[in-house]
Amino acid sequence: MSCSFQDLKNQANQYGFCWIDCIDIIDAPGFERFRAWVQRGYHGSMRYLEERQAAYENPRSILEQAKTIVMLAMPYTPAASLRKHPSLKVAATEMLDSGDDRLESGRGRIAAYATGDQDYHDVIHTRLRELKKWLSGRVPGCAVRGVVDTAPILERDFAAAAGLGWIGKNTLLLRKDAGSYFFLAALLTDVTFEESKHEKPYSLTSDHCGTCTACLDACPTQAFVEPRVLDASRCISYLTIEHRGNIEESLRDKMGSWVLGCDVCQQVCPWNRMAVTETIDDLRSKPSMQAIDLIEVLKMTEDEFRVKYRSTPIWRPRLRGMQRNAMIALANQKLTSAIAWIKPFQNCEDSILSETATWAIARISEATDTS
Repeated sequence: MSCSFQDLKNQANQYGFCWIDCIDIIDAPGFERFRAWVQRGYHGSMRYLEERQAAYENPRSILEQAKTIVMLAMPYTPAASLRKHPSLKVAATEMLDSGDDRLESGRGRIAAYATGDQDYHDVIHTRLRELKKWLSGRVPGCAVRGVVDTAPILERDFAAAAGLGWIGKNTLLLRKDAGSYFFLAALLTDVTFEESKHEKPYSLTSDHCGTCTACLDACPTQAFVEPRVLDASRCISYLTIEHRGNIEESLRDKMGSWVLGCDVCQQVCPWNRMAVTETIDDLRSKPSMQAIDLIEVLKMTEDEFRVKYRSTPIWRPRLRGMQRNAMIALANQKLTSAIAWIKPFQNCEDSILSETATWAIARISEATDTS
């Protein structure tokens, strides 16, 4: 039996992957840039990037027999756009806390990708497994492995090389017909396809950002060192999810009400006016996940947090991280009634939570005294 790339593409579409293309295995086009980025310390405390950076040079570190890398993209529900606001910078700072987009006091913002009730890793892995099974049935004995976000592979570089889009100034992969609200996944295999040599809609040198700097200007923490270079240690997504320690005080007030991720650099991007609004049911945004109750997070026990969020992206920073983030958001909202729920953390054994609580209470009290 054999398998054409069109057959694979048709099958992938049935599993919810809207865009798919492939190239022959090559060294990661942006590996030297990635290595320089790590050397400059822009990876923050994500030590795993530093410790296994050599593995990112070629996808064969994941599957030794690989001859082809198939890149796939699956859309998720986009966040509300900031493009309608007269001042993007002001809108980003205020985090949409006015008008018809008003965020209720005591609520925290969740990045759009995490507002479904399932972790996208689990959702996409399940569909990749089905696609792997299908390919193995068409080409018995073939080597194949699917990866989503956790293996040492520079997904955006390979997606750009495969023609799925171009890397924007906000470091995200962009498409003219879909913006940037989509997940990337890869299928590595020793099966070869003629399509890997065909002309692609986009290339590594594609750039349709033009002179626009909306994403760079609107970033609340000014995390972009230059176009396409992100200092992750200043990025709100990194601070609220990956960073386990104290958050630098100078960055806390810039985090607004974000408690898990951040969408600002996507919300201001003109290409996201083209964002695909439909996705598979498992990734569709749920209203109950779009603005989390911060006091409820502070009141939660480990068991309660596990039961409610274990299968969602909110599990990633664990309860400790979410409580730290919640206190910062409540302080930024200057919510006086939150002090009673924050105060017990001042005397807890966890030094991160204790310090954050003391800071949050002082910030809220100061705002109350001067109002």
